[in-house]
Amino acid sequence: MVENPRIRGSWVRKKVFSKKYNYAGTLDLILKDKKGNLVLGDIKTSNHISFDYTLQLNAYKVAYEEETKQKITKGLIIRLPKKDSNIEVKELPLNKEMFNAFLGAKYLMLAMESPKQKQKKQKQKQQ
Repeated sequence: MVENPRIRGSWVRKKVFSKKYNYAGTLDLILKDKKGNLVLGDIKTSNHISFDYTLQLNAYKVAYEEETKQKITKGLIIRLPKKDSNIEVKELPLNKEMFNAFLGAKYLMLAMESPKQKQKKQKQKQQ
């Protein structure tokens, strides 16, 4: 991890689960800024930062806060490019609108599942 005197962090690879909205994910790290505020960091290996990363960070934020009762103040994507060595760090918006967009995408994916996929999920839940 790159040392920055203004940010302290720990690698967590923490699994989070939202009981309220029924989804799970694994966030990469939680940082503390110099004021002690919690910052969510997610590491991506890609050639660009895409919009779905914003939805994913918002989902992680809500699940983390639901589980820990600790407030996340910022969300960062740390992009490790595949083709060059220029690491990019970008703050992405964390807000109710982006979380609602995540939920909309989640429900859309569920609606698009085939009956076979739905049956398979039901069987997995019963086990």
